[in-house]
Amino acid sequence: MTFPLIHRLKRLVDSNDLAWTLPLPPWADARDRQVRRIRIAARAVLRRRLIAARGRLHVLASSLAWPMLAAVKATRCRPRQTGLFDLWWLQVAHNLRLSEQQDFRLDQPAQRRRTRRFVTDGENKALLEHLNRHARPERVRDKIPFGRFCVGHGLPTVTLLAESDGAGADARWFAPLPADDLFLKPAALWGGQGACLLTYSSSDQTWRADDGVRLTRSTVADYADRRLGGLAWVLQPRLRNGPAWAAFSPDALCTVRVVTGRMDAGAPVEIVGGFMRFPRAHAIVDNLSAGGLGADYNARGRLGWARSLEPNSPWCDRHPDTGALIARTLIPGWDRVAALALRAHAPITEIALIGWDVAMPGPEPVLIEGNTNWGVLLDTPLGDTRYVEILLQPGRLGR
Repeated sequence: MTFPLIHRLKRLVDSNDLAWTLPLPPWADARDRQVRRIRIAARAVLRRRLIAARGRLHVLASSLAWPMLAAVKATRCRPRQTGLFDLWWLQVAHNLRLSEQQDFRLDQPAQRRRTRRFVTDGENKALLEHLNRHARPERVRDKIPFGRFCVGHGLPTVTLLAESDGAGADARWFAPLPADDLFLKPAALWGGQGACLLTYSSSDQTWRADDGVRLTRSTVADYADRRLGGLAWVLQPRLRNGPAWAAFSPDALCTVRVVTGRMDAGAPVEIVGGFMRFPRAHAIVDNLSAGGLGADYNARGRLGWARSLEPNSPWCDRHPDTGALIARTLIPGWDRVAALALRAHAPITEIALIGWDVAMPGPEPVLIEGNTNWGVLLDTPLGDTRYVEILLQPGRLGR
């Protein structure tokens, strides 16, 4: 039985976080205050969106109710090793949802001490989207224009075999299909969503999708439209890890996320940070949202400990499927990986921060995609990187 009044009241007070950001205590240091300025700006963007969607009354009511709701969530979801007050306080004082506390591993003392340096994924993406709203981010963000961008600037990337704008549009073919596995993916989704491996069968020179459908060159495009529900798509050869990275994966391609930034349009591009992703057995993508592992790296490209986003997943120094050492390992070819990301950002002067995905299918790295709304790092707070200086350039947050 439905009770409309109850549903309306629940909608009025339901909230996932606080619409405002509380001030820091007087003893917080200068860096903490810089990070808080960034989070306040991001929270203002999120608040305006929420007001536009639900109205000011909803935002005020949910903010007033948030301390009580946070206590209820903390009570219901409290892990055994985490104190109830901590869970509540981190939600209310630092706008960190329970899932974010878990993702940042704030139950660990070393991470807990850096609480004020974390910017959440939602805040970061909302702020980047706001800052880039007039900067034509689609030429980096979307896979079809990204391929053209790479070709136009002489940047190595994955060969594009075919593309389509979806919704029944005719496919555009650029090269004959190789006698090898193919990779079909949506042109504008993220996190490996919708990706499909088409396995080549040499016996009859056809491809088979994971749902058992047999495909020929003449039927691939129609299948892509059906499979992806009319979304725009790209078709590429399947890439495999080259010898330098082969031990990091049982099968699927590894990628390194390299976040680059520049202080202003005329400043040189620099490395802000990033992480490497490691696919698990039987996966076709390495995304953490698809169960992959990730490890942050330092300025010299040396990896930290790896982990997944699964609740309470352990940190590991080796890949659990291949046994390859990850922690304290220098990313093979790091200098060339970093140089490629820096070169890719160089012609883009109006976007301050970009996350590049780079693979090593052979002796040289290639660009897989660019992300203008990239996800935060795993265990390294953005407040401990040059992200802060780049965003706090005069006039940037006031745009």
